[in-house]
Amino acid sequence: MEIFFGWLLFVLELLTVAVLFALPLFFVAVSTLMHEGKKQDAEIESEAIGDGKLYAVRLFSELEQRRDYMKDVIEKAVVCSKEDLNDDKKGKNKPKKKLKKKELKKQRIDAEKLRQEKIKHLREEGKFCPESLYVIDFDGNVKASETEHVSYEIDALLEVAGKNDEVVIRLDSPGGMVNAYGLGSSQLMRLKQKGIKLTVCVDEVAASGGYLMASVADKIVAAPFAYIGSIGVVMSLPNFNKVLKKHDIDYEQLTAGRYKRT
Repeated sequence: MEIFFGWLLFVLELLTVAVLFALPLFFVAVSTLMHEGKKQDAEIESEAIGDGKLYAVRLFSELEQRRDYMKDVIEKAVVCSKEDLNDDKKGKNKPKKKLKKKELKKQRIDAEKLRQEKIKHLREEGKFCPESLYVIDFDGNVKASETEHVSYEIDALLEVAGKNDEVVIRLDSPGGMVNAYGLGSSQLMRLKQKGIKLTVCVDEVAASGGYLMASVADKIVAAPFAYIGSIGVVMSLPNFNKVLKKHDIDYEQLTAGRYKRT
């Protein structure tokens, strides 16, 4: 019986030692598997993001191609006269005899130059959309506090915008101090001096100083019920003249300079 218990204790000791060695190995194996799983998930996620970027780039390039194609179609439609289109349909504009390569090349160059000149002329007449359209906001108060922020935006626009571009200002202002809105108007004049087309859009109100700023633009686009106009200066003061005379009170003013009140 003692021998049996001795063997049993020996077996239990062996099992204990085996468990002590096996547990760390088990935890190491589990952590390794978890790490590999996370790595695979990260790779799958990065691949998905990469595909998304490629797809976005492809989509953007496709949109650019479609835009360029539509632009060419519109330019041809506007530049070509009705007579040219009728001649094309009837086949009158087709060459009667085969031309040499040099003559064909020269003919294409001359036709493209003529087309570009027509496009330039039509752009000057405002029949084409601007190359780039920039939109800025002006939410005015009595002090025209937005003027400083708008001046920084105009600084940036003057660096990038050209004569074929257009700036749209979404203006909302009831007016305020004359000097403040005079400064705001002068900031908009900087765009006009560079030859950039300026349009002011009014949804609610552009009154007094706000309309002063709007009047600088080439065009004002206003909502049907927007409040527009009211340029000028208004001041309301109580008149104490009769009260002063009744109580025999005189009003005197002292100045410290010859031209102080001029």
